[in-house]
Amino acid sequence: MDEIKKVVKKRKPRTISPEKQVAAIDRKIAKIQADAEKKIAALQAEKDALLKPIRAKQVVEEAIKNMSPEEIAEKLGISLD
Repeated sequence: MDEIKKVVKKRKPRTISPEKQVAAIDRKIAKIQADAEKKIAALQAEKDALLKPIRAKQVVEEAIKNMSPEEIAEKLGISLD
């Protein structure tokens, strides 16, 4: 009997051009920087909140200066009926 030999073609190794590799790395860097910027902004906001706390008394005083009692009640959703 004749042996049947299968011919198997070897695939060439897949090569990615250096330009595509650089572009992929640039996309990864941009994504990491965007995530880092968001985290930095959140931490900065938290820091600002600790350094300059807003007190209810200050808010009410500012509201009284700029709005009538009826407007304040309306903004707060309070009915004065």
